[in-house]
Amino acid sequence: MALSAIVPAAFALLASSPPGHAEPAPPEWSGPLHGLAVAVPKGWSSRLEEGPGARAVVLTCETETCKSTQESCTITVPNSAIPGLPVPGAWLVAFTIGDEAEADILEDAREGSEITAGPETVWIGRQSWYAAETMAPYGWKSLYQATTVVGGRFVKVRCSTCDRSDQRFDFARSLLSKVRLAR
Repeated sequence: MALSAIVPAAFALLASSPPGHAEPAPPEWSGPLHGLAVAVPKGWSSRLEEGPGARAVVLTCETETCKSTQESCTITVPNSAIPGLPVPGAWLVAFTIGDEAEADILEDAREGSEITAGPETVWIGRQSWYAAETMAPYGWKSLYQATTVVGGRFVKVRCSTCDRSDQRFDFARSLLSKVRLAR
């Protein structure tokens, strides 16, 4: 069975909050997310969302530049750690989803998108991530998706942009370099 089928079911079983509950997060929020901290870049807004079995921080760029690129990221973390999953990093993600990663990435992307990098393990900041990026057809958003394990939890990040340059996901990698365990 694919991890993409197991993880959502595990999230549902581990739910500790009622689905559909959302609470606003203040601008420039940099707070814990089930033991993780996410530094919100200047000029970005954030909001905290709770769903079935997981909590997410949705980040949206609101700078002048972003009016055309429309950059945003969603960081999703399950409500409970998975017992027996103490190992940090992307190797577990790569080992678990391996051959099915490409199909999963394209399933989330706009029809006609192409994978331009990955899926592969990459070091971003002090953390290894299993990441891939797509190039969407003109007029649609390209996706950057990355998953890792931190503190016994799968952390999934999905970023999108209308930018078509080779540097279109520099903002995503910069954000990932700042995801860490809260102290």
